[in-house]
Parts: sequence; structure tokens; C-alpha cells
Amino acid sequence: MNKLPRIPTFLLLLAALFLIHASAPNGCGKSAKNNNRFIPATQPRSAAFLLGKMSNTSDNTPQFLSAKASLYSETDGSAISANANIIWYRDSVIWLNVRIFGIEAARVLIRPDSVFIIYRLDQTYTAQSMPDLQHEYNLPAGFPLLEQLLLARAWLPEGQTFQAGIKDSVYQLQTALPRYTLDYRIEEDRYRLLHAYFMQLQDARSLSLDFEQYEKLDGIGFFPYLRHLEIYSPESGSLRMNIALSEIDVHAPKSYRFEIPSHYRRVD
Repeated sequence: MNKLPRIPTFLLLLAALFLIHASAPNGCGKSAKNNNRFIPATQPRSAAFLLGKMSNTSDNTPQFLSAKASLYSETDGSAISANANIIWYRDSVIWLNVRIFGIEAARVLIRPDSVFIIYRLDQTYTAQSMPDLQHEYNLPAGFPLLEQLLLARAWLPEGQTFQAGIKDSVYQLQTALPRYTLDYRIEEDRYRLLHAYFMQLQDARSLSLDFEQYEKLDGIGFFPYLRHLEIYSPESGSLRMNIALSEIDVHAPKSYRFEIPSHYRRVD
């Protein structure tokens, strides 16, 4: 058991962010093709118009969600395949456990003010405040940003001015924060988020996220059941992750447990 790989903290957090809110429905042949038809963007739209379309999805936000997922991630030197169970409560908690070869390797609890990770394989745990997490991973915001990306929606900072255009036959929304640039790509007709790109200006850290195979799910609306992401940092190089999801439930709230055994050792 000790030979199993220790899952990097950032990989666990990414799984918590991007494994939720999508599933390939039964019999997705013709339906999937119709739901994902591509309509090129040809008519110019203002930033205000696109922002309004992106903001209208809040009425379809559930209060609860559970899901199962599989993920495959690779870096420049290694690869990890894993399965996960996820429970999410709106504005409250993201809970996640990750299994490798059928063995629970880690458990994650993310709250608006804190993040905890239990590593089963070496009986250790980490505990961080959300501000510390933002600083460590250079996130422009905390829990609200995590939830928006989890829901496959554009995080829209208050009072920020966006520029709109058309690029590669889809709509583009861009803005520049003091330390970041944000770039979103949005489809014509349904105005679903297809691509999100974040770059930290100082040292070119970046996060690129693609959403594919949108399907209409009861109680949610349209969400992607395939997600592809790539992260780059000067220290670690590139990390790529593919995600597939199943067994979405937004109607029957699930319970979760997160208890740190007293003999586990805290590590930084």
C-alpha cells in the first residue's frame, strides 16, 4: 500500500473543483448531437449582453449535489488514474474522497474559510485557511470562484469592465485584474461557457479549462459531462486532467463524514 502514489494537494483540489455537475445521460446518441450542435458566432454582441446571458443561469443553481467521477491526470513525469465521490452544498462545503486501485487515498473538505485534506496512505493531514490557499495557488478569489468553476460558469468580479468580441467562431469575454487576465469563450444561441483561461501576469502561471458534451440534466439545466484542464507553473511545468462523470443527484441530500484520526500527523 505504501507504494501507491501520494496525490498532490493541488490535484485533489482540482478534482474537487471540476469533477462535479455533469454526467453522460443514458442513450446520448441523437440527443447529445442535437444538444451540442455548434452554431458559429457571426453577429457582434456587446459585453453587457453576454454578461447578462451568463448571469441568467443563477436561477438553475441547485442547493445540493452528489456525483461519482473518474479522472486521469498527467504531468511531465507521471500519470494518475483515480475514482472519486463528491458531495457539494451551495455556499457551504465541497466534500471529496479519492480512491486509487479501490483504496481510499485521500479525503478533502473545502469550506468558505478553510481547506482540510486527509492522506490515508501515510496517515497525515493538512489544514489551511482559504486566504492561505488563495496565496499559495495564486487564486484571484476564494470559495465563490471555486463554486463558479465547479458549476461551469464564468466568475465575474463585481465592478469589472469586460471587452467582447468574436474569436474562432465563438464569443470572447476578456478582462484584466491587477494581477490576472481572464478570458472566456461562449457559444452562440445557448450562451454556454466553452472555455475559461486564467493567467497570472507576474510569472505566467495559467489555468486553461474546456467544457464539452453539454446535456440537459433534471434540476440543473445544461452542464458539461466532459472537462479537460491544463495548469502551468514555472516550478512544476504542465499538469493535464481529463474528467468523466456519472450518477448525478440533486434531489436527495447525502451525508458525509470528515474526521481526522487523533494519531494522524499534521504536515505543511
